[in-house]
Amino acid sequence: MRGRRIFLVLVLLGGVAAAAFWLLSGPRLREPLVENVPEEAAAYARVDVKALLRSSWWRRFVTERGGDRGLQRMREQCGIEPSDQLAELAAYVGAEGQSLDHVTFLARGPFDHDSLGDCMRQIVEQDGGGLRRVEIDGVPGVAGARGDSRIAFLGRDGAAFGNERSVRQVIAIAREERPHVGGTLRELHDAVWAGETPPEVVAVAVLPEGWRRAIRERVQAPGVFGEALEKLRALAASARVSRGLALSVRVRFEDASVVEPLVEQARLQRDALLDDPLLGLTAAGPALRRVAVEGQGSEVVLAVDLDESLAERLVELAQRMLQRPERRRRRPRTESPVLDAPSTEAPSTEAPAP
Repeated sequence: MRGRRIFLVLVLLGGVAAAAFWLLSGPRLREPLVENVPEEAAAYARVDVKALLRSSWWRRFVTERGGDRGLQRMREQCGIEPSDQLAELAAYVGAEGQSLDHVTFLARGPFDHDSLGDCMRQIVEQDGGGLRRVEIDGVPGVAGARGDSRIAFLGRDGAAFGNERSVRQVIAIAREERPHVGGTLRELHDAVWAGETPPEVVAVAVLPEGWRRAIRERVQAPGVFGEALEKLRALAASARVSRGLALSVRVRFEDASVVEPLVEQARLQRDALLDDPLLGLTAAGPALRRVAVEGQGSEVVLAVDLDESLAERLVELAQRMLQRPERRRRRPRTESPVLDAPSTEAPSTEAPAP
């Protein structure tokens, strides 16, 4: 009996060692995460998860509106704090992408694979689904019981999630078997990523003609702004959200002819808003005064940096503005038993009190 137990322990340890070797010896995600994006991608975004989840913006506009139920479910059912497992999360989409089915996610963090795996399986099974272990081009992963969604584990700290084709692309890039993104998308990414401390949120998009056409159809802008939309080519944004709000936006056009008039018109619009005395009484006034707009070649660059106090006031203002339309739409009809009940008394003939 004792020999059998020793044998079982050796088998278990051997299995753990084999699993660790499988994870550690395979390809790893490249650094930074944009290096894992295929060259045909049209848009890319990356967030510092811990900074975002702890920001007042996330708390006010996501948590308080019930938008992070999935994360809350992991905390309550599995005792897992997502920000402890996940350091950074990125996503990219190809030019053909029209829905979330075409979005691929990249994640990096100190994953506890066993705990995360058990939690994922528990939640998926509760929702009527299932998970199964798979191997994707020699890389360990999991797949749903239905469909072609896959999660591939690249080393101990990396993962790629999307349809099978896109996950295979990420694996090939990690192995340097195919090129990663370059051109305009990478140029704009590096422009907003620059600095001693990387921004906590980055979003970049090179707009295919189909996307630009959709924007022009939905945004009816007059004059200079309409002309600029016709020549819109790409845009990029970065933000610091952990302390106040620092935002930088770069908009690239097909040529520089629209830049100077667009910058001038944007400054005129800003100044006109600042002339409104009512606006100056809100947080929007001092926030607008800190907005800088300038032209750089074929790009318009906008930047603003708000301290914690002003950012908090701006969050409260935005929240109130978003709540007002909801209150008007949802305001219930007030029924008073006195006002709505039919009167059984003759109307009074007394004159109203002065």
